Amino acid sequence: MTTSRRSGPGATWTHSTVPTPGSAPSPEPAGATAAARAGPPRELDEAECRRLLGQATIGRISFTDGALPAIVPVPFALHAGQVLIPAERSSPMVDAVRGAVVAFGVDSYDAGSETGWNVTVVGPSRVLGDPEVLVGAPGTRLPRSWAGRDRCLITVQIGLLRGWYATEQNRGVPYHTAAPSAS
Repeated sequence: MTTSRRSGPGATWTHSTVPTPGSAPSPEPAGATAAARAGPPRELDEAECRRLLGQATIGRISFTDGALPAIVPVPFALHAGQVLIPAERSSPMVDAVRGAVVAFGVDSYDAGSETGWNVTVVGPSRVLGDPEVLVGAPGTRLPRSWAGRDRCLITVQIGLLRGWYATEQNRGVPYHTAAPSAS
């Protein structure tokens, strides 16, 4: 079960995922054969990372705020090689990410079976002051609620892209990252 809630003038989002008994993480990456499931968690290729990124709707943006790391759950969409995140113009997050290199991540994980996947994007961000430009554009499927007088979009260019997939067969095996792929 997944729950999301938006509250207050600062547009704070909370998100939690509680696996339903007997359920598995969704969805299993393509090509996850028995041989691929053995050993340490496997690294996902760029195509698989993009496919999984495109199926999620809630992620986490990581940035520096006042010289300290911050991680904030956010709704998002993909458009033209960018992650689009709606925000209130007055949000401190908007000022913190403007022009910065940030990380953005999505995942699905079942704590009971210790299986799941993760995709991480690293890239430069910018703030689009008029979301109407994209919300109403042909070929985009952005919610109408993302536009408005006090709204903006944070865009994260997909620069580095990496991901991993863990199954019951590689439970407890440490994951060692290889050099990330550049898009």
